[in-house]
Amino acid sequence: MDKELNVARVLKQLVYILEENDFVLYYDKRFESLKPQIDDEHDYLHHESYDGPYSPMTYLRFRDSESKVDYHLDYRDVFTHTLHYSKYLYPMPQNPFSHKMETYLDPYKVYSETEAKELAEEIFNELVLKNNQDFAPNDNRPTKHRKFITLTKEPLTRETLAERIYKELEPHYGPVLLDEPFYAGVKPLDETKCTISITPDLRIKVSVTSEAYPRHEHIMRCGVRIQYCEYDENTQELVEYVGVKYSTDKTIESPLVLNATIQELLERIKMVKD
Repeated sequence: MDKELNVARVLKQLVYILEENDFVLYYDKRFESLKPQIDDEHDYLHHESYDGPYSPMTYLRFRDSESKVDYHLDYRDVFTHTLHYSKYLYPMPQNPFSHKMETYLDPYKVYSETEAKELAEEIFNELVLKNNQDFAPNDNRPTKHRKFITLTKEPLTRETLAERIYKELEPHYGPVLLDEPFYAGVKPLDETKCTISITPDLRIKVSVTSEAYPRHEHIMRCGVRIQYCEYDENTQELVEYVGVKYSTDKTIESPLVLNATIQELLERIKMVKD
């Protein structure tokens, strides 16, 4: 029990770090008693078990904010006495392979809160830098029994999400209003604009548009040149140089990736324009 307590103390600090970086914890909803829990009275991560309602919890299941990468982390009290991890593209296989963590957690050491935080930071950094594992043929990747949970934050609201969006964007683009386009490009006279909006399910929609006029617009397809022209009503002729509007968008969950998403969409438009 002492070893499990020591591990659970570090995992509690890891939960704070994960949720601060918008990672999302989950558990198997078929076993509600195994739901991870945190409170001010206990300095460790706990759940309900046959040992009682505050049994130390020595494993975590979580994904990144955009559901791209899935993680398992657990303590093995056999031979290695240390942490093991699994890291795959989301979602994780039902029976994933695991690897030993390089960061060592000493199960016999009673970590102070400061020491537990420092070790949790090391664990987090190592996990993020690890490469994704490869799937095996015919891997089963179920998700229907997953239930996502937040332990260290208040439930997300439109107001709190908007505040985080403003805070994240201001250092890069100055004051920004939701649903109001702002200039996202850096070149003079660049007409590229970005609009940020919050969807009904509290996700973030990033839209980027760019206009160019006049432009000689054409494509090649199967060796055939296709030219886009505007029809001039006065001369009743096609005009080669027309205005062109480029637009793209992406919906994300975390404000932390807002600027990176905007830059990704700008590059997407730039690639098409060039």
